[in-house]
Amino acid sequence: CRDSLERFEGGQSRRVFDIITRDESWFYHYDPTTKEQSKVWVSQTDPRPTEVHRYESSGKRMVPIFFMKSGLIKSIPLERGETVTKRWYVDSCLPQGFETVSEWRQKTGLRGLILHDDNAWPHRAGIVNGFLAKNRVEPYRNPPYSPDLSPCDFFLFTKLKINYVEFDSTTTMQC
Repeated sequence: CRDSLERFEGGQSRRVFDIITRDESWFYHYDPTTKEQSKVWVSQTDPRPTEVHRYESSGKRMVPIFFMKSGLIKSIPLERGETVTKRWYVDSCLPQGFETVSEWRQKTGLRGLILHDDNAWPHRAGIVNGFLAKNRVEPYRNPPYSPDLSPCDFFLFTKLKINYVEFDSTTTMQC
């Protein structure tokens, strides 16, 4: 963490705009209200509110998402039954994400881009490192044996799941 603070001048460096964060999470086509959303203040004399039973989801998908300081870049829902593997990551996920980043950053493209994702084994495979080197994208390494430092886990996914709880289908999950 200290290295990052020094490298990016406590978040004041313009280089923070070069960091792209990528992570994946399960998204439900219908996600019932979370406990956090259903909390209400009541006085001691008021009866407790009735909690509605949850409905079953009509489906779920694993959705990898790319985002930067400037906003959400790309979401790529996996096909039903598909899993995140190093081959899928290199052949499908990264090329789609990088193509969209290049469109957003027309002048610089991928030059100077720093990819921040978790330490999952498919993201650290040799084939992935080779793909990143070929595209001149610097991998941002999380320290080993540390909690996940991905902003997706403690910021983005929570916001998406609370604010966009109903997806009609997988196509509405894409951006």
